Amino acid sequence: MDGTHDSIEGSGRHDELDRAALLDRWRALLSALSLYAPAHRVRVSAVAALREIAARSPKVVAVYASDVAGLLDVEERRTRWEALSTLAVLAEDDPQSLAPVAEAVSGVLYQHESPAMRRLALHVLNEISMASDEARAQVWPLLDEALLLLRGEPEYPAVLASVVLLLSAGIEETDHLWDYALQDASDRRARVRVLASQMRELLSGEQACR
Repeated sequence: MDGTHDSIEGSGRHDELDRAALLDRWRALLSALSLYAPAHRVRVSAVAALREIAARSPKVVAVYASDVAGLLDVEERRTRWEALSTLAVLAEDDPQSLAPVAEAVSGVLYQHESPAMRRLALHVLNEISMASDEARAQVWPLLDEALLLLRGEPEYPAVLASVVLLLSAGIEETDHLWDYALQDASDRRARVRVLASQMRELLSGEQACR
C-alpha cells in the first residue's frame, strides 16, 4: 500500500515538474516569437516546437492564440504553416478560444499559399464555427466573403462545403446564397454540383420553416 501511495505521489510530482518545464519552455519560445527574431531558422524552430507543446498541453498555448495568429503574416512559408498547424491543434481542443483570431485565419485564404494551407485554414474556421452560435455568427461573414472572392479558384469547393456546413447548423441572411446554388448547379466540377444541390435543399427547408 505504501509503495502504491509513494508511486502515486511520485507520479503527481513528475506531472507537476513536466508541466513546469513545459511552461518554462513555452515562455522562452514566446519571448523569441514576440520579438520576431531576425533569423528565420530561429522562428521556424521555435514555432515547430510550439506546435509540439500545443499537442501535449493545448490550454497552455491557447491563451497566446493571438500571438500565434500574428505569425501568419511573417515571410517564411514554413513559419506560417507551423503557426496555422498550431492553431489547428488548438481548434480541435477548444475552438471557442480561437474565435478572436478567426479573421486572421481567414486571411490565409487570400494569400499566395499552397492548397494544403488554404484547406487547413478552412478546417480551423469550420472548427471555430461549430463551437457556438456566437462563433458561427462571427465566421459566417468571413466564409461569405470567401465564397465571392474565391469563386473559380481550386479551393472554391472546400469553401462551398464550409458554407453548406454552416447552413446545416443554422445561420441568418442566406437569401443571396440562392444565386450561388443555381449558378453552381451547372458547374463542370461534380463536387461543386453536389454541394450546390445540398445548398438548395437546405435553403428550401429554411424557407419552409419561415
